[in-house]
Formats: sequence, structure tokens, C-alpha cells
Amino acid sequence: MEKPKKYLIIGHGLAGSILAWTLRKLGHGVVLVGSSKKFGSSSRASQGLISPISGLRFSKTYGVERCFPAAERFYREVSQVFGKDVFHRQTMTRVFRSTTVRDTFLGRLDRGYYGNLVDRVNLPGSLGKSIQDEYGSMVFTGAKVDVSTMLTEMHREFEQEAVLHREPFQYQELRCESSDHVSWRDQVFSAVVFCEGVGVRANPWFHWIPIAPIKGQILTIRENRALKSDMRTLFGDSRTNSLQKSCWIVPAGGSSDCWKVGATYEREFEGLEPDDRGTEQLLDKLRDTSPDWSELEVVNQIAGARPCSEDKKPILGAHPVNQKFYCFNGFGSKGCLWIPFWAGRLAGILGNPAERLDSEVDIKRYFKIHDSTHADSP
Repeated sequence: MEKPKKYLIIGHGLAGSILAWTLRKLGHGVVLVGSSKKFGSSSRASQGLISPISGLRFSKTYGVERCFPAAERFYREVSQVFGKDVFHRQTMTRVFRSTTVRDTFLGRLDRGYYGNLVDRVNLPGSLGKSIQDEYGSMVFTGAKVDVSTMLTEMHREFEQEAVLHREPFQYQELRCESSDHVSWRDQVFSAVVFCEGVGVRANPWFHWIPIAPIKGQILTIRENRALKSDMRTLFGDSRTNSLQKSCWIVPAGGSSDCWKVGATYEREFEGLEPDDRGTEQLLDKLRDTSPDWSELEVVNQIAGARPCSEDKKPILGAHPVNQKFYCFNGFGSKGCLWIPFWAGRLAGILGNPAERLDSEVDIKRYFKIHDSTHADSP
């Protein structure tokens, strides 16, 4: 049996918290410290959607066959611990936006590309009185995670154990004066894992990994008569389903007459605060779904920065020079799906560095960038 170790985790958003929880379950000690606030965070703004089929081309989400079962297992386990259900399976309806997209999807479906992911395909005009679905739609099973509740409960436990430090981490306080441990303040650790999201851009050891902040804005809207009628036709009284055409729309929760709408995908932006541009963009997307969904009241608006990698896959593994420094990043908008599985894999690597990661997520695929920048230390 592996001897218990102690790990320092920088960042206590979704990635850091799930990794810490996973390591604790394996018997290891953890200490979590806040990451830089300069770049903001996406975890608390996350709507927790897990979509096995994603992207404009209706592609299978990378790793879904392995990651979805691992994610469901993890969230159901923590739900039992907290006595609060944070994981909800969800019927997801996606509308085809062109004949090209529909025909490509149907061709893939015929070839077995989707396996058993697709529940059914709808004919045009199946979705309700005003929803524009002239090319038809498809239905599949995804999920929604109550990220805010889960993080609140996790952090409460971490604080009770006095292992959560909310203040931003100061890089100069980290010491690596031995090949077998690192130290922070008066504590010694087997390794440090940076789970900083876009904050990694300020990290003196990992700033070279290709992480881009993609701003996402989300609206909370109050339904009008047309939206209420269409959603009731589509989903009945259920509040656990979602619809996506130009944007996704999901129930705001409970018996509320409000809906969450998102999200923008902004590569260029001036700040991380919600803005009028995001509001108009999302309202336009709603009108593309149904012209009758107009003059909707915006109740609330939030924004966050997704940490997206160059190839849209996670980035895991040890620094090429400082072998006790690890990176756990690049989850973008797929964090709720990907993080539980890859947290388990990274926990295994931390226990046995000789284990090999999948090349598609291994940080080694970007070592050439590090070599060209000679970025080894502060």
C-alpha cells in the first residue's frame, strides 16, 4: 500500500478542490492555497453542464466514454457525503442549424460514431410553436452539476481541517531545496500541484503552457409567455432539461420562472466584468432560437474566464526541470466532465511518477515551448 504523502495544491476552484478531495480519499494530506485573482476564475460562474456531444459540428466530447462514468461516480459519492444531490442527469436537445451540420451528424450516426450516446433524432417542427428547428434536432443524455453547492461544502470541510488558505499564493514563498520535497512556510510536501486556471499565466514555472483565457458571460432571464409555452411543450413540468441552438438555455433551478442562458465565447475582451455586449449577444442568440423570445427581462448576469488549451485538451504532468512541480490545467468549459477522471489519473502519477499519462493530455507535448523560452524558475 502506498505510504501517505502530503501535497500542496495551488488554486481551490473546481480543479484544485476535486484533486484535493481525490487525494484525501486515497489517504494523503493536502493543503490548498488560493491562486492569483488577477485573471479571475470560471468555477463559481460555471453552470456545471456535462455534454457528451459538443461543438458546432456535434462532435463527441474528448474522452467522454471514460470521463462521464468517472464524473457521475465522483459526484454521486460527494452527494452522499454532503447529503445534498449535486449531480443531475439531464435530457439535452440540440437543434441543427444547417443541412450540412444535420447531414454530417446523420452520416456519423449511421457509421456508429456516437455509440449509444444519441437517444433520438427529431423531425423539423417537433419542438414547439415558435422554436426555429427547420432542420430538425437531436436528443441525448448529459448532466448538470451544482458546482457552487459542491465547492461550498468541500471548502467547509477543508476549513474545518484547517487546510484551506483563501489568500492568493505568493510564489516566492515556495522552496525546492531538495530533490524529494518542496516547502511552503513551515510545511513540507511531497509535491506542489498548480491548479490555477488562467492564473497560470502569472506562474513563474508554467507561464509558458498555451492557456488562453476565454471569457464567458451568462444571463439569468425571466420567461415570457412564449418561452414558457415552448418549454412546457418541449419538457412538460420537468426542470432538469436543456435546449441548445445558438446558445444553451437551462432552468435556473427550483420552481423559478427564470432560465440561465449562455454562454459567450470571447477570445478578445477588455475586462472580466459582465457587459452590455455580452447581454446583447446572448439575447440575439435567443431570438435566433425563437423570434417570440423577445423583450425578456434580464435578472442577473455573470462572467468568468475559462482556461482553454491550444488543442482543447487538458494539460497534466510534471515540470520538465522542477520534477516536484505539477500542472493540472486546460479544462476549459469541460471541467465538470474531465476533472474527476483526470484527477484520479494525476493522483496515480503523484504516487508513482513512473506511470505514464496519455500523450494527448501529457504536458510533455508542450516541452518544446518551454525549451525555447528557457523558463525554469522565477
